[in-house]
Amino acid sequence: MDRPRVVVVEDDETLAEFFSMVLELLPVSPCLCRSAEEALDELRKAPADVLVTDLLLPGLDGRGLLKAIRQDASLRGAARLVVMSGSVDDAVRRELTQLGVWRVLGKPVTVKAFRACIDEALAARLTAPAAPVAPVAPVAPDERLNPAEQAIIESHFGGQTALFLAYRQGSLQQFPRDIEQGNRAVDTGDVAGLRRVAHNLKSVLRTLARDDLAQTALNLEDAAAHWLESPASGMPPGARPDALPEALRQGWASLRDGLCAADNDGPAHA
Repeated sequence: MDRPRVVVVEDDETLAEFFSMVLELLPVSPCLCRSAEEALDELRKAPADVLVTDLLLPGLDGRGLLKAIRQDASLRGAARLVVMSGSVDDAVRRELTQLGVWRVLGKPVTVKAFRACIDEALAARLTAPAAPVAPVAPVAPDERLNPAEQAIIESHFGGQTALFLAYRQGSLQQFPRDIEQGNRAVDTGDVAGLRRVAHNLKSVLRTLARDDLAQTALNLEDAAAHWLESPASGMPPGARPDALPEALRQGWASLRDGLCAADNDGPAHA
């Protein structure tokens, strides 16, 4: 029997790599998409058994993807729909239910929660046990972990030190590209783009046990969202200001400096 197809829609490269690593532990055929548009193309090629999507995406957002699937039954097929989000209030949860969403996963998503969600969604099809977890590699002297990292390994990575170390290394390699995206958003007045960068970094930093920087990212995300949603901005939807508000510039500068420090410290930042 063909392996069940799991489509994950996540625009952040580090988070997408995290989901890819977790899916490799399961007997499924994973498909990672960086946008809603790419996910729709993939669904037109072949149906999915599970579709997992973030809500905040560039271009067509997660809601738009779900609405497109609801309007075209051939795109959804029999797929279970799962949404990932850092915060979902009751009104949004009701909206998602109306769009056919089966489950909402809070971000940052833990290995345990993600695997359990996929296992349950595919319970009727999966008859083979999940692939065995590779032995945990010993931690080298220069990879000593601080208490916060040890805790996050237990709570989010199922106790798998090797998985955490691979995720952290990928995150450090991605930070320069995140900084480039954030700088470009600031230079072009792209408040929505800056919000997405902060949103993605918030989840990555929480998963790295960097709650201090995650809070800085959250503050920037909230400030950008407030500006976008405030009538006082005086900007029509989708428009960009000639000059980014100073509060957003300062918020990005604080987050960027923190990322540069974390990148320079590398694995021995503790």
